Amino acid sequence: MISEDKKAEVSSEIMAFVCDESGVDKDNIHLETRLFHDLGIDGIDAYDLLDKYSLKYKVSLGELPHHDYFNEETGISLIAILKRLFGKMHMSNKKPLTIMDLVNGVIMGTLKPDRNEG
Repeated sequence: MISEDKKAEVSSEIMAFVCDESGVDKDNIHLETRLFHDLGIDGIDAYDLLDKYSLKYKVSLGELPHHDYFNEETGISLIAILKRLFGKMHMSNKKPLTIMDLVNGVIMGTLKPDRNEG
């Protein structure tokens, strides 16, 4: 079992990492922040962030079904832009991947959002 101090340290480090990688202000991020739904991290940006996270923190991504949490990179099209601007349906069918999921991934050594508990 991990100490509360260590968990707080990991949490702060992961929030700083996501801020650095995404350009989000630290005041706009907390443990419940969702990468896709709240921060708009999607497609290739999500792949890149998770790849850097995995390498930096030695976390196995295993069989993480990326498409359950993020959209595939489709390039820029008018239809894609309109869906993002006006269609919540495009976002609502994605599972949330939170900062706390990333923290738990570091603690557990593997990212399994549906099973990580800390």
